[in-house]
Amino acid sequence: MRDAWRALRRHPFIVVLAMLLALGAGAAYVRLRPPVYELSTLLRITGRPVGVTTVIASPVDEVVATDMAVVGSRALADGVVEDVGLQVDVVKPLRVLRSQLVSGVQWSRAADSATVQLVRRADGRFVVAAPGAAANRTVGPGDTVDIGGLRFELAPTAANYPEFTLRLQRFDQAAADLQTTLRILRPDREGDVIRVMLRGPDPEVAREALNAHAARFMAWRQNVLTAEARNRAKLLRHQLDTLSAQLSVAEDQLRVFQQNTQVVDPAAEASSDVTRLAEMQAERRTVETERSALAHMLAETKSASVGPLKPGESSPFANLVAFPTLLRNPATGQFLAALETTEEERAQLLERRTMSDPDVQILTARIRDTEERLHQIVVTYLEGLTQQEAALDVSIAGFNKQMRDVPQRTITFAQLDRKPKALSDLYALLQTQLKEAEIGEAAVDPTVQLVDSATAPTKPFAPRPLFDTAIALIGGVLLALLLVVGREQMDPMLRTRAAVQAVLDAPVLGLIPHIRVPRRRMSPLPARLHRSEPTFASDAAPLPDSLVATPPYSSPAVRKKRVVAATTRVLDPKGRAAATEAFARLHTNIQVRESGEIVKTVVLTSALTSEGKTTSATNLALSVAQRGQRVLLIDADLRRGAIHAAFGVDRSPGLTSVLQDPASFDDAVRIFEVAGAAVPIHVLTSGPLVANPAALLASDAMRNLLRRADARYDLVVIDSPPILAVGDAAILCGLVDGVVVVVRAGATPCDALTYATEQLRLARAPIVGAILNDVDFRRATAYDSMFRYYGNPGVYATAVGDEFAEPKG
Repeated sequence: MRDAWRALRRHPFIVVLAMLLALGAGAAYVRLRPPVYELSTLLRITGRPVGVTTVIASPVDEVVATDMAVVGSRALADGVVEDVGLQVDVVKPLRVLRSQLVSGVQWSRAADSATVQLVRRADGRFVVAAPGAAANRTVGPGDTVDIGGLRFELAPTAANYPEFTLRLQRFDQAAADLQTTLRILRPDREGDVIRVMLRGPDPEVAREALNAHAARFMAWRQNVLTAEARNRAKLLRHQLDTLSAQLSVAEDQLRVFQQNTQVVDPAAEASSDVTRLAEMQAERRTVETERSALAHMLAETKSASVGPLKPGESSPFANLVAFPTLLRNPATGQFLAALETTEEERAQLLERRTMSDPDVQILTARIRDTEERLHQIVVTYLEGLTQQEAALDVSIAGFNKQMRDVPQRTITFAQLDRKPKALSDLYALLQTQLKEAEIGEAAVDPTVQLVDSATAPTKPFAPRPLFDTAIALIGGVLLALLLVVGREQMDPMLRTRAAVQAVLDAPVLGLIPHIRVPRRRMSPLPARLHRSEPTFASDAAPLPDSLVATPPYSSPAVRKKRVVAATTRVLDPKGRAAATEAFARLHTNIQVRESGEIVKTVVLTSALTSEGKTTSATNLALSVAQRGQRVLLIDADLRRGAIHAAFGVDRSPGLTSVLQDPASFDDAVRIFEVAGAAVPIHVLTSGPLVANPAALLASDAMRNLLRRADARYDLVVIDSPPILAVGDAAILCGLVDGVVVVVRAGATPCDALTYATEQLRLARAPIVGAILNDVDFRRATAYDSMFRYYGNPGVYATAVGDEFAEPKG
């Protein structure tokens, strides 16, 4: 994000242009685009449209998803197009409602697309121009127009427009466009609500279309409900007619069977016979049990009464009183009571008498007579039980014979009786369902509700001036960023320290600021060199406009000449101080190396021309002289040397003179006193032009010269030709302790510096670092944020005579 912001800052004109273009495009869009209105309806779906008695438990999600597909179906779209007449819309003029021009639009499905134009005449009537229309046909407001399947009535407000154009679409195309325009949404995935949205240029037509669409959908669901009920009722009536005939036949068959068999209900009669048989069998078992028990008791009694009764012994027949039936018989009870009384009397008598006593004998005979009578009664009763048992056996046998025919009659009767009952029950059920279906035919579908109907909006959905302007601004920023990125990608120039370090694989030793100079220059420096290279202010304090030149030390003659070398007038004194400090820092960085080696001879070169190497070399030498060190500035550009022009002296004698005659070294070196410096600056110009400069630079004389200068001076600064222009720089770079490459910010191509670095590597040049020249720190912060922290020494100073003033900054 920060890099993008810097890129935009680096190209303000591109940003302004892109923003203006984007705003212009946005304004044109807002002004020229027809308005688009957005409307919506809200439908609630709570279930399937089924009959009132039908229960179908369907998931709400499934029902809503199905209805959303139905809402977007072609069938509903066809109906809406036919109801509203969506085949017809207004093309011209813009922002005019269709209702203001025509009404009662009817359009045949078979009609083809066309364009109808109506032009108002002076009398207020309109001339109709359309395919198939009669020539010069005119209509007035309120008239009906019928053209090739299109029928509409001209609205009274149409007279307010000089002309208008209607576009007619084919029916299928209009339906397809409606399907494409409709948006069907489900606001809440967990809810049962459907929102149907529609956009169009005419809010009234869109409102009618959307409401018609909702009505069509609800009518479709209502038709599903009523159609099911109607079909169901029809089927039920047919089934009821069939059942009625079958029921009549079944009832007739049952009646004939009952008449023939004389049976009302065989099942009931069979049930009664079975009950009677069970009762008779139970009665027989009771009689048989009683007879057996009585016979057994009678046998035991007869066996016990064989011998004579002993004194005090009771009659065995007294046990018969325990038999319930005999106990209930009055005669038996009387005999048993008489027997018991007689036995008591005999027992009392035997207490005083014996068995042979006549009275005892009489009582004993009476007891025997009573026992005989009881025996006859029991025998008679036992015979009666035997006869009753035999009679029951006969009755049971008769009932068993009669029961053999009961199952067949019962089954036949049940079959004949069950069929009318089943048919009758089914007939009643179908009658109930028919009533329910008839109710369903008139029922209203409760599973769909129109929550919100469509209303015509007052403001269009698009264009929206504020929103579109914001989008245009964002688009402008993106366009500006795209253009800037493209411009950055196509920009081959080096502008930052990091870029120079990446290419050169060496540190940036100094940042030389850009200094504004007046148009009227005081320096004899050529206009070309002065325009392309920055100038140097030799001191932070005001400097004189000239340097005093003195002849070499060995010369007794003294001559003076006014020159302006690197002390050109500048518009900003702070810029002069910044440049002075920049070259002082450069000198420090050249001397202090990580390897600990001492650099005494340094070559300043560049990849191309006009990158500031001559000015940088000159100002570096001046900075060394201001520090009180001996310095020699050599112009080794034997083809286009410019140091002599910077100092305002002649080219010769110079370097070429010394290389051809080493004894002339002292005569060729010029000495200039620098204001505020303890030592002067020694300058060796390029000298007269020669035919083969490279041979001179590669000669032993050049090596001897450098050894001689190395011994005499603290630093030797050599200005060389550009590396890519000629091979002189590569020769010089192999003869010195260090090479400094001058790179002009925003002017040196990356490819050029890359190739120059390769050439230096091949020449095994001891590259010390680079100088980034002509840096405008105020603007360059857009490329490198470090530039904003590059200090201005002018603000960190104390005024002269104010020793106790607080430093600024």
